[in-house]
Amino acid sequence: YRYYALERYRRRLAFAPSALRGGLRAAVDRFSPAGELKGRAAKYCLCNDEVQAFMSWWTLVDEGQKKNLFGDAIASKMSGTGLREQMDSLAAHRTERGVDLVAWLEARQRMVDYVLLRSDRLSMACGLEARVPFLDHRVVEFMSKVPASAKMHDWTGKMLLRRAVEKILPPANTERRKKPFGAPV
Repeated sequence: YRYYALERYRRRLAFAPSALRGGLRAAVDRFSPAGELKGRAAKYCLCNDEVQAFMSWWTLVDEGQKKNLFGDAIASKMSGTGLREQMDSLAAHRTERGVDLVAWLEARQRMVDYVLLRSDRLSMACGLEARVPFLDHRVVEFMSKVPASAKMHDWTGKMLLRRAVEKILPPANTERRKKPFGAPV
């Protein structure tokens, strides 16, 4: 859900000249440690498009850093075969824009190959059957039609779900922060 908040800032900064955003991205790359959350968030907000934003959030090494790390010969063989080209290809056929496109890209890339695969393996190792009710196709289709402004308020996500259950569950449950799934893998 950080996407929703970061996408608001990215849209506001989209009016700045591309050269200025590129210079600021280069400064963030140079002065923030790789993978550091604030640096990744700043790079996301300075991106030109949704695919570049997605790539800046989920990859730690960009094309320029690959060239510095591996040298020109190896980096040139690696270019054109990466995730960026796959994401550009997928995004070209979609009508969504903004945070909805980024969420769609994450569902196609990271959700299947990383989150669901690991949770499935971990649950099967314990003899449990894991269910993901919020990934039911009807829920996903409905939420794809809901505007981003209704899904998040300030930095609090899952606003529709919170409002739907606020009369059923105690405030300690409906107001708490989202907790990540800490898999021991």
